Amino acid sequence: MSSAQTASMIATPTTLSARARFWLAVAIGFVVSLALCWGRVVDIWTTGNFYDSDDAMRIVQVRDFMAGQGWHDLTAWRIDPPTGSLMHWSRVVDAPLALLMKLFQAFAPGETGERLARVVFPLSLQLALLCAVGWTARVVLGARAIGPAIALAVLSGFMFGQFVPGRVDHHAPQIVLLILMAGSMAAALDPARAPMAAVATVCAAFSLAISIENLPFLFVLFATPTMLWIARGARARPLLGWFAGGQALAVPLVFGLFNPPSRWLTPACDAFSTVHVALALGAAAGTAIIAWASRWPLGWGARLASAAGVGALIGAPLLVAFSGCLIDPFQGLDPLVRDIWLDNVGEARPILKHFALYPRSIQIIAIPTLIGLAGLAMAWKRERGVDRDRIALMLALSCMGCASAFFMIRMSTSLAPLVLFGGAWIAARLSTGIESRGLGRAGAAALALLACIPMSAIGWAMAPSLVSEPPRVEENPAACLAAASFKPLARLTPGLALAPIEVGAYLLAHTPHSVITAAYHRNNAGNRLAIDAFMAPPDKARDMIRARGAKYVFFCAGDKELTTTAARAPDGLSAALAAGAIPDWLRPIDMPGTPYRVFAVE
Repeated sequence: MSSAQTASMIATPTTLSARARFWLAVAIGFVVSLALCWGRVVDIWTTGNFYDSDDAMRIVQVRDFMAGQGWHDLTAWRIDPPTGSLMHWSRVVDAPLALLMKLFQAFAPGETGERLARVVFPLSLQLALLCAVGWTARVVLGARAIGPAIALAVLSGFMFGQFVPGRVDHHAPQIVLLILMAGSMAAALDPARAPMAAVATVCAAFSLAISIENLPFLFVLFATPTMLWIARGARARPLLGWFAGGQALAVPLVFGLFNPPSRWLTPACDAFSTVHVALALGAAAGTAIIAWASRWPLGWGARLASAAGVGALIGAPLLVAFSGCLIDPFQGLDPLVRDIWLDNVGEARPILKHFALYPRSIQIIAIPTLIGLAGLAMAWKRERGVDRDRIALMLALSCMGCASAFFMIRMSTSLAPLVLFGGAWIAARLSTGIESRGLGRAGAAALALLACIPMSAIGWAMAPSLVSEPPRVEENPAACLAAASFKPLARLTPGLALAPIEVGAYLLAHTPHSVITAAYHRNNAGNRLAIDAFMAPPDKARDMIRARGAKYVFFCAGDKELTTTAARAPDGLSAALAAGAIPDWLRPIDMPGTPYRVFAVE
């Protein structure tokens, strides 16, 4: 058989089942994404670098867990000892990482096995995301949209963000869960597939257990059964029942699994707590009442009034009781720590501030988002029945993602895999139109995939800049956070170190030292003390640092926090160290091979 005949057979739709085409699209997408991020695989394997303080801290937490720290004990004891700092994370991400590390360290001991886990874990999540995107595309848009959706996922740049090798924080699992929740709820909008609503509630419970960053999207998902009942009446009854039952079971069970009994009644705004359990159970109770009311043939207006009444009865008291958490989950953060540190964290910036600092990101983030929203809007206008309801759900989730990004740029990484379904719909319609003109399915599919490029973030990143980009100021010199820079520090006698906030987790991961500071909002006291000490006159700083029991001060020129504190307090310790005016109570330690200037506190 000739190569042309073989190619013709492969291109013929009947030669591959729908399932085979799905897995082929996933496999091709994964290979492309792996090729695009291969440099990160090599870098982690050869250097052990961490690219984010959260990744470093996650590995520290997993190491402690593997060393015997309890399932429910999430205290980072080396942050601001002896009390430590209770983390707002959970074991949902720790457990699979620990299993991978245990597996790899069976034949690649120590750090080698750990680096393997740091590569395999995010790559596994890449594969999971492509599967979730492809499946959701089939549910919402049909089989023809699977290829374009997977292509847009790869071209969205996720592999350069939350899913790249080395990224072991909680953002990637949250994005995968978000797409699975959206796909499950979309499937459940068909009465015959209503049990999928219970799957969505299980995903929602695990999402809350990981962190609360998906909370804005959960509000949309929790409201979906009621909104469908208002719009469609009795057709929504199976969905209402499955959602209420799944929610009532899944959220408390997952909460109990990942939270100790001693904290079951402790409210917290920044982590899965009784606050979020109450909101979830309130949504379940309200939905159950509406499911009961759905037995009567109410008109559209009566359904709306009934839903509003139930919402006022159950939802209003909860929203009033926990309004502070909904307005600002970090409301307990010290104002000076927020000003010096959190407000200057890149991923925590509002999107408009990010665009002002990096104008070119407007075309990379905003244009694909607007194209995706436009595609979803056009799809909603053209489709009918349950297909229209599913697209309305994706559009509502996307709009919530846009609103959330105005408060925090990080939410754009959760928004990207939602709006891509709009682009996938456009590409699928284009493919159908081209095929109808006699080009053939394979050619139409190829042109549809090419059309994904101008609808993607990577496509616009490769395009000429539409705006002038000002010179970029490096926020933290790479050398200050490179693994090699900490190797000399690790040889020092272990002790408590004072360092900039963003450096704390790296010190924990790369050295045996304890730290006063770390980039976590719950470490209020330690972070505030460090900022006060760096801004205080050297003599006053001496008393503060000695009283805290610090053994070392680590100073890396160019660190943004130290630059800020030096500018705000020209007579303070940061300014003195930057100018080379070393106070007599700090003894310099010669430490070649690192950009850090190391001082022993005397």
